[in-house]
Amino acid sequence: NNLGMYFVFAVFPFLLLLIKEKNRKNKLIYSMLTLLSLVNIIFSYSRNALIGFAVGITVLIAVFGIRYLFLTIIPALFVFFIPSLSNRIKDISDVSQNLSRIKLWTLAGLIIKDHPILGIGNGNFGKYKNDYPINFAEYNITEVYHPHNAFLKAYCELGLIGLISFTGMIVSSFFVLHKFIKNQGNNFYNWFYTGVFISLFAMVFMNLIDSFFSAPKVIVYYFIVMGVCEGIRIRQGKISR
Repeated sequence: NNLGMYFVFAVFPFLLLLIKEKNRKNKLIYSMLTLLSLVNIIFSYSRNALIGFAVGITVLIAVFGIRYLFLTIIPALFVFFIPSLSNRIKDISDVSQNLSRIKLWTLAGLIIKDHPILGIGNGNFGKYKNDYPINFAEYNITEVYHPHNAFLKAYCELGLIGLISFTGMIVSSFFVLHKFIKNQGNNFYNWFYTGVFISLFAMVFMNLIDSFFSAPKVIVYYFIVMGVCEGIRIRQGKISR
C-alpha cells in the first residue's frame, strides 16, 4: 500500500511533464519515469493504489478533456493479461474483504464518542482495541495500528482541534498549489505542480480508506514537494522585486 501510494503521488507530475514536453530527450526521460511509476502501482497489488490512480485519471480528464482516457490503456492491458491483478480488481467489490475496515471505522467512531475534544493521544488507536466489543479475530487481524482513514485517525487520536488542524493543512495545500500554478505561466513548474495538484486529489481519496500520514517513507515526499513549492514562490517573489 505504501509503495502504491508513493507512486500514485509521483506519477501525475511525470505524466503532465511528458504530455507538455517538446524536447525529445526530456520526453523520453519522462516516458520512462511515467512507465516505471505505472508498473510499480500495478505490481504493488494495492487495491487502494489502483483506486487512487483511477481518481487521479478522472480529475485529469475533468481538467484537460476526455482525450486523456487513453492513459488507462497500459494499466488495463496489465490487468487483462495477468490473472492475479484482475483478481485484485475484483476484490475491490468483495464485501467480506471490506468488512474489516468497517469494523475499524466503527471502533474509531466509538473512541470519538468517548473522547471528542482531546482524543486519546497520537498513535494510541491500537491500544483501545480491547476496550470495545468489536471482534477482529474473525478477520485474522492481530495488530491494529490505525483506523484506515487518516481523518478518523486525526479525530480519535488528536481530538476536534487535531481534526480541524489536519483538514486545514490539506485544504490549504490545494489553495497554495492552485495559486502557485496560476502565477507560473507555461513552464516546468506549472506542469509539474499541476500534476501534484491532481495527485493531491488521489492522495486525499486514498487516505479515506487508509492512513498514509502514518508512513514517513510516503508522506515525507508530500512535505518535500510542498516545501519546494513554497521555496520557489518566495524566491520568485524576491526576484520580481
